[in-house]
Amino acid sequence: MIKSMTGFGRGVGVSEALTITLDLKSVNNKYLDIQVKMPGYLYPYEDTIKTAIKKVIGRGRIDVYVKDEKCATAKSAISVDRQLARKMYDVLDEMRSELAIEEPINLSHILLNNEILEFKPAKLDEEIIRSTLQTAVESAVEAAMVMKVREGELLFGDLSRILDELLEIILRIEQRAPLMVEEYRERLKARIQNLVTDLSDYDQDKIHSEVVFYAERSDINEEIVRFQSHLRQFRETMSTGGPSGKKLDFIAQELHREINTISAKSNDSQITEDVIEVKSRIDKLKEQVQNIE
Repeated sequence: MIKSMTGFGRGVGVSEALTITLDLKSVNNKYLDIQVKMPGYLYPYEDTIKTAIKKVIGRGRIDVYVKDEKCATAKSAISVDRQLARKMYDVLDEMRSELAIEEPINLSHILLNNEILEFKPAKLDEEIIRSTLQTAVESAVEAAMVMKVREGELLFGDLSRILDELLEIILRIEQRAPLMVEEYRERLKARIQNLVTDLSDYDQDKIHSEVVFYAERSDINEEIVRFQSHLRQFRETMSTGGPSGKKLDFIAQELHREINTISAKSNDSQITEDVIEVKSRIDKLKEQVQNIE
């Protein structure tokens, strides 16, 4: 069954030391293009995200946003540069005396130097990070796929309706095609009769040759057969699993090529009207196919 290229999913991975929230947004694109935005310390695990996505999604622009939250219980450390703190105090005390400032020096003045206190976050185990991230991305992909499948079902119904309409019109053209030659024969006879007194005096072989030439030049049976074959192939491709958007787009182009040939060969007002209807529906078909993975 076909799937849409548009979808959204959110996944959360939770461990004792870390919580990761991952948002995945998928939109139309000719190829698979995965872009990831996340905290710097997670960059080494970017392949973990991309590999999980590639296993399930075959085409589209995938934007991934990763947010993290370290648990308060995770062990962290704060180091104090006491020697620098004393130097800071001495400098401030000297300045206070020189400027005759009565205000006493307090701790907040000393801590204006950001290098005195250094916060060292807890070092997380690599396997914990990887497994937490894996859980988040798999959950996000699963949620996105639910939306992509649901959208795909709607596309399937719409495309099926268009295919039914195309088949109805091409069958109408098929029924009209033989009459086109006979009507040409009658028009040819009428034109000749306007030029000669007795049609029986005119060389009938010439009329027959002209009609045969017209019939061969305007024969659209092969194009009609190929058009119907493309319609069947389109339906079959829609019903198979896996990415099928590129193939469906190619088949739609073939449908357009066949109807263009039919239009060029036929010189019939009714068929011309039907050709316009077919082209309009093929354009709708191609537009919808752009949304299929």
